Amino acid sequence: MFELAYQLTPADIAQHQKRTVQRLSIRSAAPWYASAAVRIGVVFLLSAALTVAVAAGFDWAGYTSFDPPSAYFGFVIGVIFVFLATWQRAYSIRASAFEPDGPTFSRQAGVVDSDGLRFSSDRFQTAFSWAAIKDVTDYGDAITLWIDPGHGLVVPARAFKDAAQQAAFAAFVREHVGSKSRGFTPAPPPKV
Repeated sequence: MFELAYQLTPADIAQHQKRTVQRLSIRSAAPWYASAAVRIGVVFLLSAALTVAVAAGFDWAGYTSFDPPSAYFGFVIGVIFVFLATWQRAYSIRASAFEPDGPTFSRQAGVVDSDGLRFSSDRFQTAFSWAAIKDVTDYGDAITLWIDPGHGLVVPARAFKDAAQQAAFAAFVREHVGSKSRGFTPAPPPKV
């Protein structure tokens, strides 16, 4: 049995989100570069359209003939813009996903034993049977117990006394992942 107490930080969540994206992109049928290729393709099309317009005599900022340096400059600026816009959107979504005083960042206490997992805080109580845990990944700075391909329970390394206890916890969880608990009736989660 393992008794844990910890509080997640925004850095823990940011790292978990990066790992989740990596995990999902590995499992995705589309290769990782598909999204980048689409963005670059859009930039190529826009650059080509501007080049054709200039070659057709369109007066764009004083240029009436095709000027390769200008076309290259426009292409580079287009690529930078597309990626900065994408990054900004992803950052804003990540920044607004969790409230600073919400349940994700509250202090949590948990018990993990042969019956399953029970966690509580001043804002929630939850329990999982081992059948709900699909996989476990030990990243060194945190252990993630995956309940869905894109959602997992994060237990930071600071929840453990030392690396040996963290390794023992990971081994214990791996041993029980996916097992069916007989008549799972969760005990009350521990008090925070």
